[in-house]
Amino acid sequence: MYKVFYNLCKEHLSEELEKVEKMPQGGSERQYFRLFLKNDKTILGVFNPNVPENEAFIKLQGVFQKQSLPVPVIFGIDKSKQYYLCSDNGKNTLFDLIKKDEAGNLEKSVYEYFEQSIKYLAHFQTSFIKEPNIFEYCNVPKEFDRRSIMWDLNYFKYNFLKVRSVPFNEIALEDDFEKLSSKIASIPMRGFMYRDFQSRNIMIDNGKPVFIDFQGGRHGPLQYDVVSILWQALAELSEQDKESLIKSYIIELQKTLPKSQEYFYRDVDEVILLRLLQVLGAYGFRGLIERRSHFIKSLPSGIKQLVKHWENTDLGKKYPELNSCIYFINKQQEHQQHKIKTTGLTVNICSFSYANGSYPIDLSGHGGGYVFDCRGLQNPGRIDGYKHLTGKDKKVIDYMRLYDEVENFIKAAYQIIERHATLYESQGYLYLFAAFGCTGGQHRSVYCAEEVAKRLEFNGFDVHLWHRDIPKI
Repeated sequence: MYKVFYNLCKEHLSEELEKVEKMPQGGSERQYFRLFLKNDKTILGVFNPNVPENEAFIKLQGVFQKQSLPVPVIFGIDKSKQYYLCSDNGKNTLFDLIKKDEAGNLEKSVYEYFEQSIKYLAHFQTSFIKEPNIFEYCNVPKEFDRRSIMWDLNYFKYNFLKVRSVPFNEIALEDDFEKLSSKIASIPMRGFMYRDFQSRNIMIDNGKPVFIDFQGGRHGPLQYDVVSILWQALAELSEQDKESLIKSYIIELQKTLPKSQEYFYRDVDEVILLRLLQVLGAYGFRGLIERRSHFIKSLPSGIKQLVKHWENTDLGKKYPELNSCIYFINKQQEHQQHKIKTTGLTVNICSFSYANGSYPIDLSGHGGGYVFDCRGLQNPGRIDGYKHLTGKDKKVIDYMRLYDEVENFIKAAYQIIERHATLYESQGYLYLFAAFGCTGGQHRSVYCAEEVAKRLEFNGFDVHLWHRDIPKI
């Protein structure tokens, strides 16, 4: 890889590469490298095995550059089209610079960056007027049509709802998805949809925004991009800032597309819903499945945005099965985000089923804790007369207490958690997580979680206990 970048620098810039520094990877498979040339000059080297994606980025970059839109400059492309060189537009994204005042609104300088960015967005979206062939340059799918929308909704279903063990009726949910996708596919206010227009994809270089990651752009509803940046989960923009920035965007857009305000507000609620569901699907895949910490930390904010939007609209009447799902998600999150006493440490104990997905995610932020596998213990669930019971029932409790190995397991788990909790408390931490799992999440894991929780409470610890998969019984 170093040799490829070395040759590209020699061929296209007539300069020798002196040092290569790998940059942190984001949510895609693209890899970025900061390349150091002579006189402290730097450029970026990009490797992406997805050639069609690279081709779309390079062709779209050419369109935007001709229209004087601030995008990275491309210096050279390898013949394999998997490697290319582009300008280094600094280390600060707009997201990195977010600061707010006491009222929760963006500070003036940061607000101005957002306003500049959302005004530029209007020009990206209407770039097709000067370049009618722009959609031919897009990667497939070139249209954000009903099928593409269903992909996003199913991404949410399989990578979030199922992974988080949210119960739903398959047919009723599919009906809601069909209705929502048909609604959004018929939105008339359409143009170049940037697809992932959010503050992490906007570099601030010498006080000016530079826009990256537009290779997923296609023909689609213009509201989508506005929602992407203003409803970005961790940015948590205030309602005041959202309303003000939308006004600035519409004023800019109406210079090219009349009646933009009327069309924008008519359909925006469903677009917000779609984007929030799509984002949770991405957080589920990157966080809950791939275990990337940034996405795990983003989950509570993403859920909060979804629940808030749902409560402030009448969408629940239009999409009843989604309404049930979001109600469950909210209650589930309230369990996981149990309010921690500011005077001491809380130990969050959870039981779960391995058959219903992976172990629960610790959303406290520091990630400290344990997962105990109870599947090696005697299983009362294999005995007739016990199958309908749980580890909270006396008959199961009496059965588990017959075996020394169960008591030894609980003692060992308790000792580990107790030592860790005592250490955390002395260091000022407020939260420790421990989960117990078995095949069905019904007998062994529930019993062990209950027993350890009781012993911790007896010794003075504040304990929050919940059983993730008992409601499925």
